[in-house]
Amino acid sequence: MKRNQLTLVVLALLLSFSFLSTKKPKTYTYSSKTIEKTLGKVNDSLFASPYEVSNAEYQFFLTELKQSGNTRAILLAQIDSTKWSNDLHFAGPMEEHYHQHPAFGNYPVVNITQEGARLYCEWLTNKYHADPKRMYKKVVFRLPTEEEWEYAARGGKSSFTYPWGGPALRNNKGCLMCNFSRIGDERLRRTDEGKVEVVANIPIENVANSDEFMLTAPVQSYWPNDFGLYNMSGNVSEMVQEKGISKGGGWKSLGYEVRIDQQATYNDQAQLPTMGFRYFMEVLEH
Repeated sequence: MKRNQLTLVVLALLLSFSFLSTKKPKTYTYSSKTIEKTLGKVNDSLFASPYEVSNAEYQFFLTELKQSGNTRAILLAQIDSTKWSNDLHFAGPMEEHYHQHPAFGNYPVVNITQEGARLYCEWLTNKYHADPKRMYKKVVFRLPTEEEWEYAARGGKSSFTYPWGGPALRNNKGCLMCNFSRIGDERLRRTDEGKVEVVANIPIENVANSDEFMLTAPVQSYWPNDFGLYNMSGNVSEMVQEKGISKGGGWKSLGYEVRIDQQATYNDQAQLPTMGFRYFMEVLEH
């Protein structure tokens, strides 16, 4: 991706937000009722957020965390926006705007540690229990296990390659089904034996993302699976309970890497611009 392309994309988002927003930007407000209403049911006691946790949601959490004065937790939960430079040679626009500007409020939070994601889940659990009108007596919000994540991604089906079934990454109208980095046709050729191979001597900058997004996409993009969950493949890879493992692939992953059965590994202290999370809710007492 070229520098001027990235800058133009970011500016276009910011400008469109400015022109379309005739009122004060709507900020995230916690609501137990909204969470209960939108959760996707995995089984009788386990539910999943339909979306990856967004910048707006995580910033709300950070604000309350800072008010608590818990210095250690604040440090562990911080976003490191400079990590955009790990995957982009010229990350200035993303570092400056992505985590703070309202135009990106509904985009997935990235550049946080697994500990930060765990702290968010702990905060959400406490927040839920503080609501006297909550539906369930006792719950825990947490990261899913890898097995739970895969079951949820398949929508309860046993043989799905991708959340929509598979094995194709496009629907019957030719639309891409998730946000990932695709290899263009110019990189594929057929060998004399009839096999398809990838020509590897084309610079990685020429690998394009989906038809719609150059980096991340809003958390409610594309189509939900049978459990009502969006972006279980692509957009950002999602942390699970097992340390150093993420699932689903992200905007920089290739097609095979966004398969449900694939996993990516990372240093458990890593903060990556390609990785975020979604929470699951386990009901302990009805």
